[in-house]
Amino acid sequence: RPAAIQVVWLGYPGTSGATFIDYLITDKICSPPEFNHYYTEKLAYMNQSVFVGDHKQLYGDLSPRTNNNYQNIPTRELKTTIIINNGVHSIKKPKPNHSILPKNFPTSMYSIRKRADGQEKFYTRSQYNLPENAIVYCNFGKLYKIDPHTFKMWITILKNVPNSVLWLLKFSEAGVENLLSIISSSNVDRSRIIFSDMELKDDHMRRIQLADIFLDTCICNGHTTCLDALWAGVPIVTLPGETFASRVSASQLTTLGCTETIALNKEQYIDIAVKFGKDKHLLENLRSKIWTLRTESKLFDCKSYAEELEIIYEDIWNKFLFGNHLDI
Repeated sequence: RPAAIQVVWLGYPGTSGATFIDYLITDKICSPPEFNHYYTEKLAYMNQSVFVGDHKQLYGDLSPRTNNNYQNIPTRELKTTIIINNGVHSIKKPKPNHSILPKNFPTSMYSIRKRADGQEKFYTRSQYNLPENAIVYCNFGKLYKIDPHTFKMWITILKNVPNSVLWLLKFSEAGVENLLSIISSSNVDRSRIIFSDMELKDDHMRRIQLADIFLDTCICNGHTTCLDALWAGVPIVTLPGETFASRVSASQLTTLGCTETIALNKEQYIDIAVKFGKDKHLLENLRSKIWTLRTESKLFDCKSYAEELEIIYEDIWNKFLFGNHLDI
């Protein structure tokens, strides 16, 4: 123990299991108070998601794919105390959100200016073998995060949205072949799962916008990958479980103010993905909402995040001085 007080923050999405670590900095979505017995540390809670993105500084030049005018849409609180039969925690029933976008708004191509020569660089679906008019579901996490139950849900979604494909990244040939084999045995054409190579982060941030909906992995969510998707304006369908790693996306969406794509259970996860996959109007309005909220939300406000973190440090120190080690 090199310090009187030792704190864990990010790095590993869960408890350290170490008795010499005093606090874990987290939030009440990632680590609900009723789950504190899962942690060896005391829990120091932030008022926003413990995950924050510096995308505003790094990718502030990202252009919108959809119109960013939307009506004020109500959100809902995330409930953490109801455990449903598949072992995940529940939220209130989603309420559809609507707004209006112009007809024939272009959604399959966008451009940025190259930093070097000022010329525009275009990204199109054809560059990545993505069907021009299909609904593109995606996940850009490593393939080991895809558990059998999650992949089964994805296959069900593809079956219910005939004009759709699943876009993943190619991390290993063995993983690619395994997934292709499973999807073939499920009576879904292998061509409906499309793999792309890794790219430089700057280019990857822009190609994300070619996708329509991000399907989150359940046991271990996308963490940075979900922040990337939200900054690009892509909706995320997620199903929170009991562990820290399985609740990160719900935490991010709650801070963003876009909780309508947090599912109660596996059936609702599928229903949400299918609903937005079949209704382009709803989908475009959801994307529009996310695009606007991302610049207003604390999810991408590093200054606000740092200020709150400093307050937590001061609280921890004051509690130490007075011999009080309760959760913050």
